Amino acid sequence: MYSAGLIASWFVNKGIEEKNYLTQMKLQKVLYITQGIYLLEFNKSLINEPIEAWRYGPVIPIIYQIYRQWGSSPITEPSKIALVQGRVQLYELDAFSDEVEEILNAAWELTKDIKGEILANWTHQAGSPWHISYANGENSVIDTKEIEKYFKATFSKKEKAATAE
Repeated sequence: MYSAGLIASWFVNKGIEEKNYLTQMKLQKVLYITQGIYLLEFNKSLINEPIEAWRYGPVIPIIYQIYRQWGSSPITEPSKIALVQGRVQLYELDAFSDEVEEILNAAWELTKDIKGEILANWTHQAGSPWHISYANGENSVIDTKEIEKYFKATFSKKEKAATAE
């Protein structure tokens, strides 16, 4: 598992590199989707920190704290978050295994051209892990098992529909 900060750094820097900047809201949704894809593929969590259900969707609180200064503006300053192994700091791509890099790239390709508001609407659907966790109107941790179950159900439906055509 990796820190949410390191994974967020990868996406922020990728957005800057491609001039396809993320807002904090979109970053939160991309992290949630990346966690879901990783759970779907490997049946284990990618992100160390819990994802919480907040009023406006899935949020990783530490990421909110790190990037809140940007408000709803695009994040245009490269992230300096690194993974420290011994005395060596590994930045972005150098820090990840091939399987993780593959998932990060897949999540980026899937979400890079979708507006944050559309991703937010998707995360708010009835029956989604956010919807179940925020049902009482209070911030609460979204159970990783619920995220995994939801992604498996959602993507198996799409695969079945694609093969039926």
